[in-house]
Amino acid sequence: MNIGIAADTIKFKNVTIQSNKYVVVREEGKNSLAIVDTATKNVLRLPVQVDSAIMNPVTKVVGLRGMLFASCLDCFQLARTSGSFA
Repeated sequence: MNIGIAADTIKFKNVTIQSNKYVVVREEGKNSLAIVDTATKNVLRLPVQVDSAIMNPVTKVVGLRGMLFASCLDCFQLARTSGSFA
């Protein structure tokens, strides 16, 4: 199944797996972040350039490091939108 993530971005430095619910891939060439819901195979893309990211497996909160300041962790509640996580 192709979910639109280039195979060359699947590297240890670009992928975060917090649990069996979400996989987060940092897409360097696109300057975006792909959050994959492993149950539904839905992909939510965020147009951000970050050093690293992690998804909370219980609530739809993503932690981003390097967005504004490299030493800070910014947390964002993901809003429910059409075509994204239900």
